[in-house]
Amino acid sequence: DDVEREFQLFLKRLQPKPEYLRLFNAVVLDAWNKKQADTLLERVTVENQLKVLNERKEQLIEAFVYKGAIDQPTFQGELDKIKEKMALAEIHLNEVKHEELDAESVLNFSQYILINAARLWSEASLDQRQRLQRVLFPNGLTFMEGSFGTTKTCLAFNLLESFSPSSDSVVSPTGFEPV
Repeated sequence: DDVEREFQLFLKRLQPKPEYLRLFNAVVLDAWNKKQADTLLERVTVENQLKVLNERKEQLIEAFVYKGAIDQPTFQGELDKIKEKMALAEIHLNEVKHEELDAESVLNFSQYILINAARLWSEASLDQRQRLQRVLFPNGLTFMEGSFGTTKTCLAFNLLESFSPSSDSVVSPTGFEPV
């Protein structure tokens, strides 16, 4: 089909240049590494909080069981508070760990998609094609006079094609009429 072939050619024309991808990777990895440094600091902080809470729990148990310094209701109330704080800290720690992602793998995958968009399109199911199209062309596509165009592509492309209607279909803006 001619439209299908034209679309695949359009995808190939949008393929980023290797030097652009290298620069893009360097910028993204630099920003990611800074974010990861913050995430690592936050993870260490939460792990330290958990360690302190665990020590407090052990001290509480020792005060109750071995020294008999506190009664059962006080012990149970304090233990419940510590357990609640520990549970919240563990939830927070899991969230922080979830943010630790292998950025290089994600970048490699996204590069693969961008470099092979035309081939992936030809091998994709209808659902996959629709998702790929939404990622690559967030504002949709136009097809006029045998060629594709778009006003906006995803940021990773370095060649932005835009649709320009022919001059005979353009109306002059108001206020520029001849006198």
